[in-house]
Amino acid sequence: MSASVEAISSSQDAPPVCLWQEKPNRLVSLWDLMQPFQAHLFSHLSFVLGQMYQLTQTADADNGPSLGSVVAMKAAAKDVMQSCSYLGMKLSVIQLQEAETILDKAVADAIISSEARGWSFANRSIFDAAKRLKDDLSQTMLYAVQPDAAKYFGPAPFGDTVASAFKSSLRDIGDAGKCLAFGQGTACVFHLMRVMEVGLRSLGKSLNNPDLDPKRNPSWEAILKKCDDELAKPLKDRSSEWKADDLFNSKAIANLRAVKNAWRNPTMHVEINYEPDEAEDVFNAARGFMRHLSTKLHD
Repeated sequence: MSASVEAISSSQDAPPVCLWQEKPNRLVSLWDLMQPFQAHLFSHLSFVLGQMYQLTQTADADNGPSLGSVVAMKAAAKDVMQSCSYLGMKLSVIQLQEAETILDKAVADAIISSEARGWSFANRSIFDAAKRLKDDLSQTMLYAVQPDAAKYFGPAPFGDTVASAFKSSLRDIGDAGKCLAFGQGTACVFHLMRVMEVGLRSLGKSLNNPDLDPKRNPSWEAILKKCDDELAKPLKDRSSEWKADDLFNSKAIANLRAVKNAWRNPTMHVEINYEPDEAEDVFNAARGFMRHLSTKLHD
């Protein structure tokens, strides 16, 4: 029995520190509060509490759990407390802390006076902790992300190269991915619009044209016109900035056109809504554009 507890306890991946735990005074968004939590950890919590309950239920003064079993139970209790704390289930944490204290006392009583009553108290406390955990979970709203959408939920769904080159767009790229993962197509495109502005400013600046001043938020129509004009000329007559990397600029325009085609309309209007599959087209096109820019440009 103790081996099972030890095995399940050591297998749990500790959840990351929540933003409000790391920096309790910082402002956080709704997305920040929606912390990722893997579903298998819930079965882990239930299984560990069941193992602990069974061990203490069968214990007596002469045949109590081995020291190794007790150590495993305490480690398991800490795992459960960490997960409960991560989900903001404070009452469950308090109950588990009490169970841990009673478990320590049961061990001490068994060693000093062969007193069996401590195991009964520990057993009851663990039972109460399991009930409190169930009550807390009944008040916790959870959202499931489908496996094929989980790839959009990471911190850098456009890739590390884009994240490094365009740091000012990191939040909007992450939020666009989260919106897409939860099927919020219009919200996804809204964030992608802000990401595209970062890329367009960078591209406009690289073309060294006063009509594409990045401080004036150059539109992609203006950039496309500038690039179409350059492409219409023989290579020898194109601007020095264009000739410096003709292949890069030509591919940047091809990617920009792909975004424009997926977008349907580069201007956001309240009457336009995007279904998830339409938003995914925009997401993929915008990612291709930003990935290409990141090979040479940055914000």
